[in-house]
Amino acid sequence: MRAAGEPELLTSVDSERGEMAHSWPELLPNHSVLFTVWSGSAEDARVAVLSLETGEVSHLLAGGSHARYSPTGHILYGVGGTLWAVGFDLGQREVVGGNPVPVLENVKTKGVSGAASFALSHDGSLVFVAGGATDGVPRRSLTWVDRQGREQPLGLPPRAYDWPRVSPDGRRAALSILDQENADVWILNLGAEALTRLTFDAAQDVRPIWTPDGQRVIFASRREGPAQLFAKAADGTGGVERLTQSEKEPVPHTISPDGRWLLVEERAFETGRGLALLSLEDGATQPLFPTGATERNAEISPDGEWIAYESKTSSRSGIYVQPFPNLGEGKWMVSGEGGTWPVWGPDGRELFFLDGVSRLMVVAMETNDGLRPGIPEILIDGQVTQATPGRPYDLSPDGRFLMIRDVDTVSAPSTGHQVVIVQ
Repeated sequence: MRAAGEPELLTSVDSERGEMAHSWPELLPNHSVLFTVWSGSAEDARVAVLSLETGEVSHLLAGGSHARYSPTGHILYGVGGTLWAVGFDLGQREVVGGNPVPVLENVKTKGVSGAASFALSHDGSLVFVAGGATDGVPRRSLTWVDRQGREQPLGLPPRAYDWPRVSPDGRRAALSILDQENADVWILNLGAEALTRLTFDAAQDVRPIWTPDGQRVIFASRREGPAQLFAKAADGTGGVERLTQSEKEPVPHTISPDGRWLLVEERAFETGRGLALLSLEDGATQPLFPTGATERNAEISPDGEWIAYESKTSSRSGIYVQPFPNLGEGKWMVSGEGGTWPVWGPDGRELFFLDGVSRLMVVAMETNDGLRPGIPEILIDGQVTQATPGRPYDLSPDGRFLMIRDVDTVSAPSTGHQVVIVQ
């Protein structure tokens, strides 16, 4: 350590792994620091510990924030208005004792940042502010936008909508709503403009995608510990099926048209993010890019022969296209001045993506006898929010775009928040 009063940098934010901030440090009795790695949303937050002796950072758990150590030998942390606890071995600096368990509800928590209003004393007494996850929740609207930029708002109240995905037949949309105490997946009947809740678990259920037949929805959830993939019938019947047993917290992106392959983004604290193929026939997973660098947000073309994805080669992301599944047969950059969140057109002859200033771009894709991408053009200027954790738009089979628009960020009216001491 340096002399008293002279600051020393202990950690560095790794933007290549999607990190945006290191927050809420707590000095532990074993010469280490407990802190939160924030990546833009509470659902992507991670709890980590830094050894002051070696400088090594160890990942402890995902999906929680604002962690604090209890003298009972546990770590307490916030998730959407609920405090969770998990055993922690100070000497080994690792989580022990099985999966985390909820220990206290109705704790005031900031919806986006994950800041939880609680503290622990040295004797284990807990003080918290009651109120739940209601403060600072972003309010967004859903609207149809055609290719000329004309809008047709859906008649739904503003909420924290995220990750809209239109069903293959264009009649429904699956999406996450993040303003619950625990985020859930909902199904939107686009004809009636009516929402139906699909998942009900206490954990966060997020980022749904449709199977090619439109019968089931696959989503990510931490209902059984670290994030895994689950599936449920889109009409709400039956139970939830677990699809993965992975240590890399997969997030679903796209399914091949034949229903055989699910393309996922794996998130490992030690190695960062990377794309992988999950077989829906036998559950086997294989990396799509062996380097596991910065490729993410991938989409398979409607004919199943191409993959578009985002890759960060320097300080800017770009959109690339390669043959699928034989990636070695070619590679094209199609975004020009950077881009994110690619989406194929219904016939595969166009590719859409967002640039860095909320413009929706389009590229003509000629795929006969190889790939000949056109020049990116502005299709819709400045009408898509990029403040959501997931992709903020999708394309309907009829050519319209279902988009998330920012309304505002509000603080819920006072509900008589009170300080409570638990001993």
